[in-house]
Amino acid sequence: MADIKSRKLRNEIFAYYGTACASCGCGDRDMMQVDHVDPQCNGGSDKAHNLQLLCMVCNIIKGDTLGCVRQHISKLRKAG
Repeated sequence: MADIKSRKLRNEIFAYYGTACASCGCGDRDMMQVDHVDPQCNGGSDKAHNLQLLCMVCNIIKGDTLGCVRQHISKLRKAG
């Protein structure tokens, strides 16, 4: 889940997507998470064009966080 500090930006993303998941279209507002299209670990920004609304299930399936963790571990192993 994206850690977006700006409440205004979060509200803009929710308004743009109409509280529906960008992937599956479900509309359970309590399950929605702001997600980086291009993950932060790959240099993705917190700009609106790089953010989307995903339900928790679609966000887990997308797996950005796990991918970033794997990349970080791989970098640590190479450095050590």
